[in-house]
Amino acid sequence: MQREYGYIGPEEQESQPIVMRKGQNVAGYSVGILYLDNVWYPLVPGNVVNACTYDFPVRMKAVPGLDTPKLHSGDPAIFGTLLEAAKALEQEGVRAISAACGFFGHFHTQLAEAMDLPVALSSLVQVPWILTTLKRTQKIGVLTANASAISPGLLKEYQTMNKEQRHDAQDISN
Repeated sequence: MQREYGYIGPEEQESQPIVMRKGQNVAGYSVGILYLDNVWYPLVPGNVVNACTYDFPVRMKAVPGLDTPKLHSGDPAIFGTLLEAAKALEQEGVRAISAACGFFGHFHTQLAEAMDLPVALSSLVQVPWILTTLKRTQKIGVLTANASAISPGLLKEYQTMNKEQRHDAQDISN
């Protein structure tokens, strides 16, 4: 699918027609953020789902019916709903999709394969790159809301790590 982002800079204003895709009723959002539908905690500035956190427009979308237990466990039954929400953000014109919790990483590979735009659902996508900056004897620390839910399956989503590093990463779930 060819993406039309609709950006018109000052130099193009007079020479380029404006094209709007059918079904795109909003524009100007570079990033779409998926978040849990059923969660309750303070959304202070700095939180990923507080619009004041950003100095650019972001489009946020709740994943209907998604709650903390389903997300933390990586419940495969929610993928269809997650995909629908991501596709809706794509239809609304976002150019990349992220999410409001690292545990969305359970679905990173599957969603990235299904989408026609960049997807980075979890901060864990940074792990392989960070590992390249460390000595083999150094480890990465992960802050989480639920250490017992950081499973080998979640970590496997980001498996460009060598064997030693994979073993060390799995130790954080214990």
